[in-house]
Amino acid sequence: MVAGFYKFDIETINKIYQSCSEKFMDEASYLLNMDLIHKNLIGNTKTANCDYLLLKGNEQAIYKKRYISSHRIEENGESIMKEKLRRNHIQVANEFMDNENYNHKEKFLVLLFRTLENDMTNATPVCINHLLEMLSLTDDKKNKASLKETLVSMEEKGMIRVYKDLICRSQVKSKDIKPTNMYYIKSYVSDIPNEVEVGHSFTQISYEEMLKFMAMKERNKHMVFAVCFNIVRRIFKGTSNPIYAYPNITTIAEETGLDKKTVSKYIKVLKENEIVEYVTVRLKYDKEKNYYCRWADREELKAIIIEELNQQSA
Repeated sequence: MVAGFYKFDIETINKIYQSCSEKFMDEASYLLNMDLIHKNLIGNTKTANCDYLLLKGNEQAIYKKRYISSHRIEENGESIMKEKLRRNHIQVANEFMDNENYNHKEKFLVLLFRTLENDMTNATPVCINHLLEMLSLTDDKKNKASLKETLVSMEEKGMIRVYKDLICRSQVKSKDIKPTNMYYIKSYVSDIPNEVEVGHSFTQISYEEMLKFMAMKERNKHMVFAVCFNIVRRIFKGTSNPIYAYPNITTIAEETGLDKKTVSKYIKVLKENEIVEYVTVRLKYDKEKNYYCRWADREELKAIIIEELNQQSA
């Protein structure tokens, strides 16, 4: 067994193949047959170690990172595979998101790579064409050239390194990568240090939220994410704090560098894609105030607002 790889039975891997559209079968075969897969014998059961599941969602190929620890147990005379999710989010340093040396697209790509990286080398297997699909962009020459320029810029800023091989020994320059070839990208920013310093803050972004961004049909996902992060960073301060925040549109616009009309548009996109919920409350003098929360907390937010409104009217 190779450290950092996860165990799946052969039936599960066959289901992965079947779940992929023909368009992505070559890529699925590539991932499942390269060094990521090592067949072993455990008892009389054939197993394989697999680092990624290639999922089909909204006509896109999504590499969903699975942090799984697996073991076999006996139950009612039958052997079953039990899988336990070890972690389900990435931690993002607020200082990284506030760094004006990086633009919104570069920040979003780094977090995308961090979401999809493997556990052995912390590298993300990706090709330009797949990356364009995850960004909801067509694979025309203009988009390919633009994405390549972004990767070159990220490399020059020390944000990423690109490798030809799985174990990340053979480095290649971003300007030399080919759109259809698979590469391995390692990111070097956005995480908090191992020893957290005083005043260093971070925000948790769940894998589920990142997968929703990948599935989102929106060309400017990086801008939508900027608005999202600006909101949710105000919520994650500790378990004893409220599950909501209420920044106004002007504040979000100023802090993200987007205009107020664009911010309002992307807030609606976040709600439509079930990432952020908001409830508008009418205040005195016909003023309105938006209360925001993560999608999972939407019912709790509504209950809190109803209770507060009832107390005010009592």
